[in-house]
Amino acid sequence: MRSKSQILIPKNASKATINLENKFLDSYNGKNLITYIKGRENDFDDYYMFMAHYDHLGCIGEGNIFSGANDNSSGTAFLLTLMNYYKKHRPENSIVFLFLDAEEANLLGAYHYAANPLIPLDEIEFAFNLDMVGDNAPVLTTEVSSAAFEDYIQMQELNKRKKYFTEIKSRPLADNSDHYAFAVKGVPVMYFSIKGEVYPKYHTPEDTYENFRSDKFPDLFGLFTNYIKMD
Repeated sequence: MRSKSQILIPKNASKATINLENKFLDSYNGKNLITYIKGRENDFDDYYMFMAHYDHLGCIGEGNIFSGANDNSSGTAFLLTLMNYYKKHRPENSIVFLFLDAEEANLLGAYHYAANPLIPLDEIEFAFNLDMVGDNAPVLTTEVSSAAFEDYIQMQELNKRKKYFTEIKSRPLADNSDHYAFAVKGVPVMYFSIKGEVYPKYHTPEDTYENFRSDKFPDLFGLFTNYIKMD
């Protein structure tokens, strides 16, 4: 079944006209959500942070629902999985879970929190940003802040020993997700994404549960939980 956003254009067409229904909102109240699990050894001295944005594009035009299963229900679900795990297996250091709004609106939620943190940013031992991890590629894509370079090396070594991914591939730091707002504040933060067969469907109405892949969830879970134990 073809969605309303997919239009077949005749091969001999010389001109096309598109009418879009739209409404400009000059203000909208976003909401970041934050919670934590207190560590066995300390409160918030050298804590870890996991973040993921929970907003998406919503509806664009009549009947075109952008569900955002991979972007970023996958990251949101992953944080909830970690919360459940650490509730049962209390960590040595405290772990903060930050669910960010307005990522799709130029990272507004992340910039707001980074400028108004509830817990000092300079106490963050390491921050993980999960954005589009519901895919099946054997390679883990990451972006690394300058303050997180040593963490990146440690994670590479751990991955080589445990063989979670065939490669952790770094690309240049960019303002393409919430980690950037923390990177410019000097926080050791890394962005993580898995770009497999469903990646081309993001920001389309086809980013649905049916096209979601959880193949690499166990490997990603093992990488993160074992990294925190090792560190």
